[in-house]
Amino acid sequence: MPKRDDIKKVLVIGSGPIIIGQAAEFDYAGTQACRALREEGIEVVLINSNPATIMTDGDMADHVYIEPLTVPVVKQLIEKEKPDALLPTMGGQNALNIAMALADEGFLEKHHVKTIGTDTDTIKMAEDRLEFKNLMERIGEPVAKSVVVNYVEDAIAFAKEIGYPVVVRPAYTLGGTGGGIAHNEQELHEICSNGLRLSRVTECLIEQSIAGWKEVEYEVMRDGAGNCITVCNMENMDPVGVHTGDSIVVAPSQTLSDKDYQMLRSSALNIITALNIKGGCNVQFALNPDSFEYCVIEVNPRVSRSSALASKATGYPIAKLATKIALGYNLDEIVNAVTGKTYASYEPTLDYIVCKIPKWPFDKFYDASRKLGTQMKATGEVMAICNNFEGAFMKALRSLEQDSYYLYNEEIAQLSADDLCKDLRKIDDKRAFRIAEALRKGVSIREIHAITKIDVWFIDKIKHLVEIEDRLKNEELTPDLLKLAKHCEFPDRVIASLTGKTAEEALKAANELGYPVLVRPSYVLGGAGMEIALNDGDLKRFIDHITSQFNIEDHPILIDKYLAGKECEVDAICDDEGILIPGIMEHVERAGVHSGDSISIYPPQKISQEMKERIVEYSKRLAKALKVKGLMNIQFIVYENKVYVIEVNPRSSRTIPYISKVTGIPLVDVATNVIIGKSIKEQGYDYGLAPEKKTVAVKMPVFSFEKITGAEIALGPEMKSTGEVLGISEDVEEAMYKAFMGTGLDLPKHKKVICTVKDSAKEEFLPIAKEYHDFGYDLYATQGTYDFLQSHGIPARLVNRINDKENTIFDLILTETVDLVIDIPTRNNNLKDGFLIRRFAVEAGVPIYTSLDTARALIHALEAKHDNKISLVDITKL
Repeated sequence: MPKRDDIKKVLVIGSGPIIIGQAAEFDYAGTQACRALREEGIEVVLINSNPATIMTDGDMADHVYIEPLTVPVVKQLIEKEKPDALLPTMGGQNALNIAMALADEGFLEKHHVKTIGTDTDTIKMAEDRLEFKNLMERIGEPVAKSVVVNYVEDAIAFAKEIGYPVVVRPAYTLGGTGGGIAHNEQELHEICSNGLRLSRVTECLIEQSIAGWKEVEYEVMRDGAGNCITVCNMENMDPVGVHTGDSIVVAPSQTLSDKDYQMLRSSALNIITALNIKGGCNVQFALNPDSFEYCVIEVNPRVSRSSALASKATGYPIAKLATKIALGYNLDEIVNAVTGKTYASYEPTLDYIVCKIPKWPFDKFYDASRKLGTQMKATGEVMAICNNFEGAFMKALRSLEQDSYYLYNEEIAQLSADDLCKDLRKIDDKRAFRIAEALRKGVSIREIHAITKIDVWFIDKIKHLVEIEDRLKNEELTPDLLKLAKHCEFPDRVIASLTGKTAEEALKAANELGYPVLVRPSYVLGGAGMEIALNDGDLKRFIDHITSQFNIEDHPILIDKYLAGKECEVDAICDDEGILIPGIMEHVERAGVHSGDSISIYPPQKISQEMKERIVEYSKRLAKALKVKGLMNIQFIVYENKVYVIEVNPRSSRTIPYISKVTGIPLVDVATNVIIGKSIKEQGYDYGLAPEKKTVAVKMPVFSFEKITGAEIALGPEMKSTGEVLGISEDVEEAMYKAFMGTGLDLPKHKKVICTVKDSAKEEFLPIAKEYHDFGYDLYATQGTYDFLQSHGIPARLVNRINDKENTIFDLILTETVDLVIDIPTRNNNLKDGFLIRRFAVEAGVPIYTSLDTARALIHALEAKHDNKISLVDITKL
């Protein structure tokens, strides 16, 4: 079938900021889609709120809008750009949900916008739990016994009928968001309530648990003519019960018989045919390890997290080909770009093994629960390729960059065989290490399988690694043994014992400087291990944590005096003659909050010309002294009319994409040319600070706290955000408002705010509280904050702390009428009361801010908001 001639202009919706369950795989998919569309001469309009993506580069589409991904904003963009079609299947669940909302209310039809690729009827059939369940029953595909509910009471009634445990799967969410396994009525009430709140259609599937079965995925393609192929299948090492994004995955499957493989392949093709999928699709199965019984878990009628893995594993560009299919092409008409001879209708074959291991953020949230379940917690993943599983696994393990070069953990090694068998029941990120240690201590493969339900094939492969390790320790290193070890990808060295500076040395330095001090290990990313210590007790605790995470010989600890000034940073390009600084970025939150967790504004709004000139001068001196050639990032504190250098990174930084896009200076291109010998001047740029743009850009962090159970959310010097959004406008307050919108904030709603502020911040909070009150907010405050506000003439209502019997913060949040919580805790305050307030707000979906600077920025943005219309900025025109 030839390309459709009724489509000249297509809107592509991106996935938004990186959060748990939605990472860089959708940038990969969106980028492939934009390129495929432009190859065909299609005019491309792109909207995505995430500046740190390739798809938002100015040359990726004809029109690029870094704007909030909300239904009203996309409506406004469609009215402005008037596209012929919308491609909704490349931006993950966010894009799909927006497209469905626009279709459901008739907006797309009214504005003559077609959805291309998989249509909205198919999306609804796959995403709506009840419709999908009914379809599976009609076509004879087995699903677990289940019921679709809109109320918690119905879920509880069903669980009483079939018995616990049950699985909760909300409709229209990503990464298992809001889902979980409930083992009793209390857990079901909690999980289902949250799932219904997070579902776009207030709907959850309550399903009989089949935890322990094998979980297998098939990545499949189908075109408009009905041609279907399997790109590849993937097998989870963990059985059903752990989200596939949190499981170690191998491709192709290793433990399925040919009959198993063909049975599930036929089922996957049967399902995508019944759904009338046009493009890529992911089908997830549960397979009974003791029979040929299977269940369909779910279908993603779009490019998914697994699509990126399957594409890289096979070389088959799923997102690109799905886009071509959306334009009308069939699989047998699309030439394989690699071979130049075969067509996309040929199924790839693999003669190697691919292993994916998730990357979890528990190194940053070391007090959080590490338990894994049906709601995803990983923030990313690594992939490795080898001709054997052991080699692929070992390469992937090293790629995590967590100082683990083989399956050994010092803490786990101290456990006895009996304790290990008990701990093997824990499903968390350390399970593979426990399996290896249990094998070292003589626990049998069959016993480990009985406890974990992990297939004996995988356990046997781990045992092989342990046996090689034992031989390396106890035998002469013969050429054959060395060859075997290298064949299984054992590295040339193993982690040395942790040695280095002692806590006593750190205490001596801190007392010389005077508290508070900043504790910083060297050679780390994202402020890893960084903390502000107020006293000796803090410092001892932080040093112990750092030494448990890092080799101090490789990561010496720096003790800095802490200054609570204004933080700012620059990215600079350096050559032999001088430096080019595209712009100075000013942080909203004062120093002490990691730059990646702080709101950042370009151009700076509150830094004097004198301080700007000093920042430029210091940058020049540092570049010259360090002999940097290429990119450099410098972070400063402006404090009491002085500029202090925090740190210098002689490399690219996380702010490079954002500052490049808003200033129009392609830093990476210019720096690369400098490195190969072309000066800044020769490329047409002047040295020094580039003239400031009229456009204001606000970069705002996005967090995934609700996915990390038990994580402390108060911000500090160690980075906790998973992604970011950008607000752009010629007006600073509108840019700020758009950035808040991009994070998912939709205020005001009920105009109720809870305030609990530490004593030392109460005076500073006073004018902020007055602004919220003047804007129409009812202030609810805990006793100390309430007394302070009342004594200064600001009306407030008393709300009790959580330990009281009535009128507590919990009670108020449960009314679902609270817009936000402002909680300013004492630094390093681990009091259970304050921590529980913050966690409860997060888990109830109530925005919470732990910095007065953020709370002030929000009310100023809300005050400046006049109506729902916002300016739309095409960055290709900046």
